[in-house]
Amino acid sequence: MSDLDGSQHSHDKEIQNEIVNELKKSNELLESLLKIQSNVQARQRKFLSMAIAQIALIVIVLAWWGSKYGF
Repeated sequence: MSDLDGSQHSHDKEIQNEIVNELKKSNELLESLLKIQSNVQARQRKFLSMAIAQIALIVIVLAWWGSKYGF
């Protein structure tokens, strides 16, 4: 009976180790996804600021052109 308990304990320990390893892998994947999300958000902010700058430039050029040619 002791051998059976020992092998069961060994098997349980293997399962626990596999679960811990899978959780570590999942954690690494989640950290990678968070880095990617952060990079995407930074690019979105940069894109938005560039779009606002371009719109402002267009408005300035149109205002100048309108004042010069009676727009």
